[in-house]
Amino acid sequence: MRISGRRSPGSLWLPCCVRGVSGGPSCRGSWGSGGTRGRGLGCGPRPRASTGPRDDRFVRVLSVRVASQRVELSRVTLVGDRRRVDLVLPADEPIGRLLPDILRLLDDHTAAQPMLRHLVAADGTLLSQDDSLASAGVADGAVLRLVRERDTPAAPVVHDVSDEVAEDLDLRAWRWGDAARRWTAAATGVGLVVAAGVMARGSLGASDVAVPLLGVAVLLSALGVPFARLRKHAHRELGSTLMVCGGALGVLGAWTVADAQGWDGPARLAGVGGAFVVTLVLLGVFSAVGRGGLVGAGAVVSTVGAWELAAAVQDDVGLVGAVLAVVSVVVLGVLPRLALTGAGLTALDDRRSGGTSVSRHAVETALAATHRGLVLATFVTAASAVGAGLLAVTEPSPWTVLLTAVLAVVLLSRSRAYPLVAEVVVLLAGAVVLFVRLVLLWIDHVEGEPYGPLAVLAVAAVLPLGALAVRPPEHVRVRLRRGADLVEAVGVVALFPLVVGAFGVYGRLLDVF
Repeated sequence: MRISGRRSPGSLWLPCCVRGVSGGPSCRGSWGSGGTRGRGLGCGPRPRASTGPRDDRFVRVLSVRVASQRVELSRVTLVGDRRRVDLVLPADEPIGRLLPDILRLLDDHTAAQPMLRHLVAADGTLLSQDDSLASAGVADGAVLRLVRERDTPAAPVVHDVSDEVAEDLDLRAWRWGDAARRWTAAATGVGLVVAAGVMARGSLGASDVAVPLLGVAVLLSALGVPFARLRKHAHRELGSTLMVCGGALGVLGAWTVADAQGWDGPARLAGVGGAFVVTLVLLGVFSAVGRGGLVGAGAVVSTVGAWELAAAVQDDVGLVGAVLAVVSVVVLGVLPRLALTGAGLTALDDRRSGGTSVSRHAVETALAATHRGLVLATFVTAASAVGAGLLAVTEPSPWTVLLTAVLAVVLLSRSRAYPLVAEVVVLLAGAVVLFVRLVLLWIDHVEGEPYGPLAVLAVAAVLPLGALAVRPPEHVRVRLRRGADLVEAVGVVALFPLVVGAFGVYGRLLDVF
């Protein structure tokens, strides 16, 4: 339905109603003429109320006593990154003239670089800024999305192949550009710093370079903090790179001090873990990593603390590995929930459930921190699980071998619960490492030619190729997922009696009775 009204030349329009993320309308509608006190869209004196049925989302205009041109008005819903707004706009006004007030109402912030914005219809049609709503054929009640120029949908017909080739190159994720140049420079810098530290250790000896390595690590981290606090993006990246360089040298320095001082395993683990924790805390507080770095630091502290506690109460490294294997599997099961809580997404959900408005920007920021923290925590926990499985079979027994085999199966199945590629890959890699270690252990203990272990390894190599060649139908995949869930549940439960058996409890019970 279109609403007709009159306006004087140069007048500002618009009855409107603004709706936030929470969906609760708060009417800010107006019908202003030239005397709208400079407040722009949606401001000015309120029209007289209609005597007919009232619409809660819009302000209806019955009459305006101006003696100039007649105006067609259209109701549209505008969707931006931060807000959703219901407006009544003049149908004959060029869209380019409406955009400044639309940007202000949608709370669209200025980007670091100038960037054009466009309105896109629900069917993907791009509205030209020279067209009006009427000429573009926008119907009443249409939903229009405000997008940046780089996010606009491509035209179905290519008019210039050369321009299309140039634009396509800009959209390629692996295109060499500023981002790739920065990542390459940062990785090269970190690699060369670590290489210099390793060469200094090999040339001068561990006792001579241990303290200097730690000193340089502290200096680089201290230099990175002020750069990371600057507003310029290049300076922040330089600060993050310096802190990563300092953290890498800190890990190398802690390991070198352990070699020079003859520290045992728990002390070495505490030193290396401390260097990781300090680096992640600095990145979490002073860089764009944000809360994700703090979540990762918490994961490192918890993991190192669990290893230290197990080593304090048990001297046998195989039994320590058996206990930590179970602990790591349990943590992997609750890690996504812990990451959501640590990044603040659960608190935002509680606020929204309580009726408080939550902005989309806050949710997206918390979600990004959740994924960063979950990636770091998954790497730490997966490394703990793999290390525990390898330690469990240092002195193999039937119980520890079965425990490591079940641990590999659980890691393989649990990777399905994680959303990002890095998380899935690290869990799959951990399962493969444990499987290969068991095959090597079998080869060491087999009599004669190791045909059996090699055949098992060959079959395991064929299975991923079969997954590439065969795509079962959906109902078969559902059954496979249910079977994998059952196997994972049985495996997690079976780990506990296997740990009890690794401690020799069953044998002692048989001797007693």
